[in-house]
Amino acid sequence: KELCKQQAYVEALELLSTVKEGWLSSKQLQGYQKRMFFLLVNLGNLRKASAYLERIWGKEGAFCHFALHTLAFRSGNLKNAFLEIQKAEDSEDLKDDPLLQFQIILNRGVCYAAEGNYHLADEYYNKAIAFYNTHHLREEELRDAFYYNYAFNRLRLEPDTAAWQEVLEEYQSELDLEKPDAQLRILNVRLELFRQTEAPREAIDDLLQRATSVITSGKLPIPCLEILNENMSEIERLPAKQRYFVYAELDILFRDFHGPSSDSFASLKDRASDYLQKDAEKDLKKWQSGLPLVI
Repeated sequence: KELCKQQAYVEALELLSTVKEGWLSSKQLQGYQKRMFFLLVNLGNLRKASAYLERIWGKEGAFCHFALHTLAFRSGNLKNAFLEIQKAEDSEDLKDDPLLQFQIILNRGVCYAAEGNYHLADEYYNKAIAFYNTHHLREEELRDAFYYNYAFNRLRLEPDTAAWQEVLEEYQSELDLEKPDAQLRILNVRLELFRQTEAPREAIDDLLQRATSVITSGKLPIPCLEILNENMSEIERLPAKQRYFVYAELDILFRDFHGPSSDSFASLKDRASDYLQKDAEKDLKKWQSGLPLVI
């Protein structure tokens, strides 16, 4: 799961690196800079993110303090995280940015959960979703983050009740389940929560099978696999980025299939699994190191 996240962040960095900043309007440039900052944070480059923030944004304004809050939280400094988020709340320019207001309320909840104050965290999560709906916000990534944190917090508050499942039902009602990516998002959150509650193995296997069916439509592309199986040495010679994609997709494809079809490709299946455990992170770093540097 962590490798998939890192892959997505490196892909996004590669995409952002192609943008010509001089061609952007002031509003587009601001959005670009915010995304670049959070991308550096998510890649774990906190020093680079901090330097980028200081160069681009200075040290004033709601977003700047929210960004400093994010750096403090990611560094494990809850005291400074609370101080900076309060400064963000007190900033004059916050009133002009409802999306940032939602993020601040949400992150208040995340901070309280991090210090073990689950009741106060729950209060802020409720405030956050009320604000999101009242202001008719439409930001799928933030909504997903909200429900993920909200459900986990409910699980900590009431581990022996169905409260967290009710949160997931609410989340599911917000998704367009005709789209495969929406199906995968809800299945992923359910899977994480099932693992937290130590659900029966059968329930977890059922979720995994459903997720795999969404990804592959329940079919193994046999001719393609035969070609790859006969040319594994060629996969090994691919550049880091392409090699990562091939093995990552193969691992997803094979993970929950059993029987004759997958048994015919046992060596390919084993290499994909072994690659993700031993070599994938190195290839992701090679791919990232080959991208233009953000100064």
